[in-house]
Amino acid sequence: GNFASQEPNPAFASLFATPITMLLCPSDSAPVVTISSGHAYAGNNYMVSIGSATANGQGGMYWNFSRPTDGIVYENSKVKMAQITDGASRSAIGSEAVRSIGTDTSFPAGSPPPFPYQYTLNGSTGWNSSTLVPPGGATPTTGAIDAILAGWRSLTSWRGAASPAMRGRGLAWAATTFGNSLTNGFLPPNSEIPDYVVHWSGFSGPKSRHLGGANVLFADAHVVLLTGEIDLTVHRALHSINGGEAANP
Repeated sequence: GNFASQEPNPAFASLFATPITMLLCPSDSAPVVTISSGHAYAGNNYMVSIGSATANGQGGMYWNFSRPTDGIVYENSKVKMAQITDGASRSAIGSEAVRSIGTDTSFPAGSPPPFPYQYTLNGSTGWNSSTLVPPGGATPTTGAIDAILAGWRSLTSWRGAASPAMRGRGLAWAATTFGNSLTNGFLPPNSEIPDYVVHWSGFSGPKSRHLGGANVLFADAHVVLLTGEIDLTVHRALHSINGGEAANP
């Protein structure tokens, strides 16, 4: 279907509905299987990173994964280990998320759902849906995106697990959309700012129900529980595989 009425290929519908234990965090209380638009989907807690989701100030928008980003995945990506020039032990390639529940809904401005959020925040209004340029049309900067996200409490539209557009978090392990299987490092672990959906992409960070932080996977296969106290610049640098930073987790 179109972006607002996604559904599985009938030939694979039974696979979409099949839970995979290794993709589910035992600490997450959300339903393992969700019915959305009449179809059953088995959830996912572990997301692959598209990169830092920052802007380089020269037109590079690393949240737009229809183009090459500074992460390991984007449309038609073929990243090899040799291209992880920041070092495999210093390049985050995935992290956990809190799965969404319910349907699309609204909460009053300034009164978000309980933390940790089981909805994603719909921040699409004002953004160009084809180029993902923020309001104003100027060359995006990371600071400008920070300023937009700082106003998140004024927004009232939230996406649930049963969103027809599949823009809740972790609805289906078998779906390759941003909400279901992708993440980035724009926000720190367990950020007060919710995962912020912008059309088919967004701004997110590691999120969990664990005390003290959220688990992050690095390119050398080691996992670190990163805390929310991590320096934001360092956190974003860790989610870049080729930015030339010397950041350590």
